Amino acid sequence: MDIRRLYVSLKTRPFVILAGLTGSGKSSLTRTFAEAFGANSSNRQFRRVAVRPDWIDQTEVLGFVNPISQHFVPGWLAETVRDCERQPDRLHFVLLDEMNLAPVEQYLAEWLSAIEEARSGSEDVRMPLYSPSLTPKNADDWPASLKFPDNLMIVGTVNVDETTRPLSERVLDRANVLLLNVEVSDRHHEPDAELSGPWHVATAEWREVCATQPSGQRHDILIDIADILRPASIGVGLRAHLELERFIANADGVIDDVEALDWGIVQRIIPKIRGFKGHLTESLTELLEEFEKVGAEQSASILRRWLDDQVSDDEFLEGTDPRLALVRI
Repeated sequence: MDIRRLYVSLKTRPFVILAGLTGSGKSSLTRTFAEAFGANSSNRQFRRVAVRPDWIDQTEVLGFVNPISQHFVPGWLAETVRDCERQPDRLHFVLLDEMNLAPVEQYLAEWLSAIEEARSGSEDVRMPLYSPSLTPKNADDWPASLKFPDNLMIVGTVNVDETTRPLSERVLDRANVLLLNVEVSDRHHEPDAELSGPWHVATAEWREVCATQPSGQRHDILIDIADILRPASIGVGLRAHLELERFIANADGVIDDVEALDWGIVQRIIPKIRGFKGHLTESLTELLEEFEKVGAEQSASILRRWLDDQVSDDEFLEGTDPRLALVRI
């Protein structure tokens, strides 16, 4: 199911966050998923980037003009976009490892803005690399801006502990957050299954299977959920509403309709729930009734965990906290 959720989430939007405890397989899942599409480090269609705590701007991401050499020094995203330009018919993947070691909304600001502009229907979306007033010596190789690529997927991994930053509302509003569990079965002792070759999915083929229009099947339920959370100052705005409906549309034939709604709520709405239990109890109780009414059992199980008497009224609830949200029914 985690693989199905990742697949549907990337069909919905090319930016997904995998959250969970250390060792839950976030990085290996991303790498294996990319390899299934024919993307690896050797063919430059897969890149792993380790985020550092000192990323406070976009210098490491987009690049900068060296004041001494007067050359533009590209960052990892600028180099990746160039790779996407050289192979426009292939999907490219970036694994942004431990992305919340630094403020995501700062170092990935241009990418997040470009995603929204591209989703609005703009055809020529560009990401600025440096001010047009500057004229670096390698300006012919690196112009002042690059076109936003439609064949690039970014998957970020998030560890939730005292060394990381909480994800901001701006980031949560622009990504599906997949909470992965740490369940150890005995399958790793079984003989390896016969592996098939990578699919080498072309960009045009990928676009054909991606539903861009939101599904209206669960519109009223999502409106009810937003109304319940509004008194608790938890916003489920138009962007989150549409992206959840697109997730349901892209899940057709992959995830059951009720499960798609359920997992969409877990990925889009649950991470937004933050605050002290005493302030949220009334809204969470009403929300639990709504989840149970529509059969959203995964979402309901998380709320039951939150509403348990063992969780004190003054305890701060965090939607991406694995101690509270990582449950399996």
